[in-house]
Amino acid sequence: MNYRIIHLKNKNNFFVSIFRNSFPLSIQFSQLSVYFNLKEYDGLANITDSEQLKLSSGEQRILSFNFVPKGDHIQRTLEVKKNEFLCF
Repeated sequence: MNYRIIHLKNKNNFFVSIFRNSFPLSIQFSQLSVYFNLKEYDGLANITDSEQLKLSSGEQRILSFNFVPKGDHIQRTLEVKKNEFLCF
């Protein structure tokens, strides 16, 4: 997955996550969790829909998340620190 840095602004911010299955077989995860440097946003980029996390070999998936930053976070930097994929 690509790691992104977002500069928080007054409006909705979008976080786009891109990942690719490089395994020779299809793969499916039960959950994706994304953790940020500002812990208040950790729960905003989680997916538990296993159909969204099912990839054929070589398939690329793009997921986007939108959120409004907290008032005291305007002009701060939001950085992805860790991604976790959970298998069934």
